[in-house]
Amino acid sequence: LTQELPSLALPILLLYQAGPASLLAHPLAPRTLLSAALVLHYTYRTLVFPLKIRGGKPTPLSVWLMSLSFCLWNGWQQGWQLAYKTPVDGPLGLREVVGLSIWLLGWCNVVLADSILIGLRKPGETGYKV
Repeated sequence: LTQELPSLALPILLLYQAGPASLLAHPLAPRTLLSAALVLHYTYRTLVFPLKIRGGKPTPLSVWLMSLSFCLWNGWQQGWQLAYKTPVDGPLGLREVVGLSIWLLGWCNVVLADSILIGLRKPGETGYKV
């Protein structure tokens, strides 16, 4: 839960600092749609998925630190790009439509695969069986 939190919190913070009103003023702009996709993905990955799993094994400190480091960098890079480099009211182009479509298919696949994997565990089990 904690190691992926920067990938959610930093983009939200940077978008807030850049002015959240522009996201609401231009709901179909690439910046708004890409920001929504990022927040939806990391809300699921950071908050929803960890609460859905039953049990689990402790994460080694070295893995947690590497994951935290990556998520700090990832959150900063994506948040900065969306907040300060992506046009506020640019047109939605083919590139964005194709990219968001691929993202949506991938995200739905992740949610489905997570549900299947979680369903393979019996109550009290902490490992996966495939």
